[in-house]
Amino acid sequence: MTSSEDGDEAVEETKLGKSARKMVKNHMPKDEFKQAFSPLVPIELAQTKFERRIDQMEKQLSEVIANVREDNCGGKKREEEDEEEEEK
Repeated sequence: MTSSEDGDEAVEETKLGKSARKMVKNHMPKDEFKQAFSPLVPIELAQTKFERRIDQMEKQLSEVIANVREDNCGGKKREEEDEEEEEK
């Protein structure tokens, strides 16, 4: 394959991309089309959302750990009380 053939294929792919985009545009609602073909979310925005989600998950995890500790402490106290009752 020569370089001119490569160039011809690239031009064909570009034309296909444009015609496909035009065809999709004609069949999609305008707002959906804009959303689908808009540039990707900026990295900073995605990073901020990701950091918020991590913070939220850390908070939930700390709450779960606190609940487990309370349950474990409560369980030890109950066991001690049961042992005391058995001794009596």
